[in-house]
Amino acid sequence: MILADTSAWMEYDRGANSPVHARLAALIAEGGGSVAVTEPVLMEVLGGAKDDQSHHRLYNLMTSVSWLGADPAVDFEGAARINRVCRTSGVAPPGYIVCMIANIALRTGSEILTADQDFHRVAELFPLKIAAAP
Repeated sequence: MILADTSAWMEYDRGANSPVHARLAALIAEGGGSVAVTEPVLMEVLGGAKDDQSHHRLYNLMTSVSWLGADPAVDFEGAARINRVCRTSGVAPPGYIVCMIANIALRTGSEILTADQDFHRVAELFPLKIAAAP
C-alpha cells in the first residue's frame, strides 16, 4: 500500500509536472486500490482547498481510494516518539502531523509517496519506506 501524503495530493491537485504528481495520477488511474489516505492528510489537504467546490472535489477523490485510519492509542504516542528520536539524534524534527503520518505508515507497513523532505529525514532513523516516483 502507498500512503500519499499531503504534498503528493497538493501536487496532484495543482497538476504539478513532477514525479510525485505522475505517480499519484497513475495510481488513481489504476483505480486507486493501491493508494491510501489517512485522517491527518485529509485534514491538511481539505484545509488548503480554495473554495467549497474544490473541497468537495478533493473530498470525493480522496475518500474514493483506500483508507488507513489512525489508531489514536498507538499513533499519537508513536508520533511523539518519532519527533523525540529525531530531536535527540540531531535530525531536524518534523512537525507532529508529519510524525503522525509517518507512524501510520510504519504501523501499516505502507510506503509514503511524498515531495516533503521531512519524511526523508524520518527515514534516516526509522524503517520508513519512501515510494519511488518515476
